[in-house]
Amino acid sequence: MKNAYLLIFVLLCGATGWSQTHIGGQLNHYASFISQDDCRNTITVDNAIDFTPGMGIFVIQMTGANINLSNTDSFGDMTDLNGTGQYEYNRIVAIQGNDLTLELALVHTYPGTGTQVVGFPILAAANVTSPLVPQAWNGITGGVIALEVTNTLTITADIEASGSGFRGGQAVAITDNNCSFLTAANNYAYEQGNWRGAPKGEGIALTTVSRAFGRGAQANGGGGGNDHNSGGGGGSLLTTGGQGGQNNEPGAFNCDGNFPGRGGKVVFNANNRLFMGGGGGAGHSNNTLTMHGGNGGGIILLKVGTIEFAGGRIRANGTAGGNAAGDGAGGGGAGGMIVLLTNSSSGVPQLEAIGGAGGTANNSNQNRCFGPGGGGSGGVVWSNTLLAPAVGGGIAGTSINSQSCPVSTNGATAGSAGLVGTLTNLQAGSPYQVPAILNIPNDTLVCPGEQLLLVAVTSGTGLAYRWQRLVLGSWLNVPEDANASGTQTPELLLRANAQTAGTYRLAVTASGCSTELVSTSVQVDLLLAATANPAFILNGNTATFSANLSSPADVLWHFGNAQTSTIPNPIFTFPGAGSYPVSFSFNDGCGEQVLTLLVTITEPLQAGIGASSLAGCAPLVIRFQDESVGNVTLRTWSFPGGSPASSTEATPLVTYPDIGTYTATLRVGNGGANSAINTQVSVFPPPIPNFAVTTDALTISLSNTSTNATSFLWNFGDGNSSSLESPVHTYDNPGVYEVTLNASNEYCGVAVGQTIGVFTNSNTTNPTKSWRVYPNPFWQTLTIEHGQGNRYVLYNSYGQQLLTGRIIQPRQVFTWPDLPAGVYFLGMEQGGQSHWQKIVKF
Repeated sequence: MKNAYLLIFVLLCGATGWSQTHIGGQLNHYASFISQDDCRNTITVDNAIDFTPGMGIFVIQMTGANINLSNTDSFGDMTDLNGTGQYEYNRIVAIQGNDLTLELALVHTYPGTGTQVVGFPILAAANVTSPLVPQAWNGITGGVIALEVTNTLTITADIEASGSGFRGGQAVAITDNNCSFLTAANNYAYEQGNWRGAPKGEGIALTTVSRAFGRGAQANGGGGGNDHNSGGGGGSLLTTGGQGGQNNEPGAFNCDGNFPGRGGKVVFNANNRLFMGGGGGAGHSNNTLTMHGGNGGGIILLKVGTIEFAGGRIRANGTAGGNAAGDGAGGGGAGGMIVLLTNSSSGVPQLEAIGGAGGTANNSNQNRCFGPGGGGSGGVVWSNTLLAPAVGGGIAGTSINSQSCPVSTNGATAGSAGLVGTLTNLQAGSPYQVPAILNIPNDTLVCPGEQLLLVAVTSGTGLAYRWQRLVLGSWLNVPEDANASGTQTPELLLRANAQTAGTYRLAVTASGCSTELVSTSVQVDLLLAATANPAFILNGNTATFSANLSSPADVLWHFGNAQTSTIPNPIFTFPGAGSYPVSFSFNDGCGEQVLTLLVTITEPLQAGIGASSLAGCAPLVIRFQDESVGNVTLRTWSFPGGSPASSTEATPLVTYPDIGTYTATLRVGNGGANSAINTQVSVFPPPIPNFAVTTDALTISLSNTSTNATSFLWNFGDGNSSSLESPVHTYDNPGVYEVTLNASNEYCGVAVGQTIGVFTNSNTTNPTKSWRVYPNPFWQTLTIEHGQGNRYVLYNSYGQQLLTGRIIQPRQVFTWPDLPAGVYFLGMEQGGQSHWQKIVKF
């Protein structure tokens, strides 16, 4: 039950135009969440008696996380939040029994256990004149203060959720204790009641009977101290709790407590989620019942227009762990969570989410050194304004009044400082609308190839859409492909063709609803496109055109020079011979199509032949050219004796390999007129150059025996030339020369050359030579001395080269039995010069 002093009195504030409600005590209402119906946007609670329409609510999943249960230091690590911490703001529209109909669509899906619904009034203005507190957390509901004030909230007294969060481990005195110096109670979890461990603090992961005791953290709940008399661990929230202290027994055979409770673990992925501070673990006890773990801080949610701090505080601190005399002390509870959203603030803000201190272990002046408790971590403050809250971690407890150890934490640690962050909006859905299909497109005609967008108007949230098409009497879902997109949205985009024409409808289902809504049907038909086959009939320079349309359409003819017509079958006269492109366009409502005709008016046709030449030496190559006048559409060449013998090209290349006279013929036409022309081709024999040479010392006489030639050009190889038919030429120096004759006629020329040698009639042409030839005259053998390595050459008296080679021995003998008797000239290259010797064979 809520306290009787929830609403104390109402103060009328004339200056501002609104009344201020004085509030205090327990203002909120709590119920356990049972289920939700997204289709009707309702939630069911265990008891809705304290809720009223118009009231604000928070739906918060408090527990349900999974943790690591291995007997290692990873015990208590969170492996899956399973939605723990998810929440949303909403308002009640109506109540029927225990069903609450909500104004805003549900954002999350909540489990049937571990979730509570917190109701709160929505006030115009309020003043906290006595402490505002929540229902204490009972393992199912409570621990949350929620309030919405649209104008000013004045904080005169405290808003207090300290110690209202997850509960600390209960104090349990173990009477059946079998501890000895050999005991190693080091497990992270024991079953409930086992003397080796103390109860764990509560956290977002529920404890089980089989693992309720022991030093391992229970998610963000601190671990209980293990035997013997070690301290409990501090609870945590988004930072770690402190570890409990050890029991350091002075005697070698006494029971030590080396395994104190571990501090609570960090809650991961906690952004914009709500959690209470974790409870501290209990200290290990076998005597008293005061070493309980401290409770964590609760959750405070304030959504106000303006907040005025007038001496009151907003607190969600963790409480201190229980002190112990003769036992291990309890760990402190973690600070809770404060969320404050406001447009402005005044006064000195005082916000606290501080971790509870670890409990003190009093040794009562005995020769003992019991374990103190670890500090709880600081909590979390989220707001959209700067507040400078206090979020420090709880200090570690100490072991005092000992005859065997100084005042010390015995390894107990403080809780980590909490966090301060920015939050601008509470999680909330959009206004809920009843699922409905409000509008669907009308039947429509569409042009082939165009895109058609069918847009449906719906209401409701969390809707799923499926466009369907009627196929052989059955409604089938439209697949997402090249012809259709947006098949699961309110807007279906179709590409109009034979595959997409047909009957459509939209099927809609709302999240959590089994009933399907279907629209009326929409008929999509293709508009039959017009076709055209434009043509014309030509009479002289006048053309009669016809559009030949399959169905009515707007037409436009373009005849050139900006001359147009919009009638389907116009008549137009062109200025004269030539080719005239005529454009025809038509539009039937599905877009414009453009076609082009070519009107050709021909001139009188006259064949004509051009050629690169018509006479020449065999083989004669001629490039012919069609020089006909008029419009030529057909062409045939005939080349008897040529290769190729025929062609249809405009410029064929023809080769005449043989001597003779030939007729080339060109025939042209254009489908209405024809013309032909011939031309003669003369192929003559080419010159055949030939000559004989007679030498006399340095003089040569040339005898020209060429045929088919009328002119001659001689080149004597020494820079001199002659155009005589059979010239005589004297060289200035003996040697070897290339004599060339170019014999020509009217059409072509052919050249031929000979290499000759000319020499003096003396025995040597160079008396300074160093080599020696003997005997001279000779009969069959000839010896050459001192010519090793040099090249030699032997010419007859006609200047013709007979032999050549290289001397390879100092004294080399040549045998020439087949050489006819006569005069010869032996040449040798020596020292870069040519040397000649006349020799005689008899």
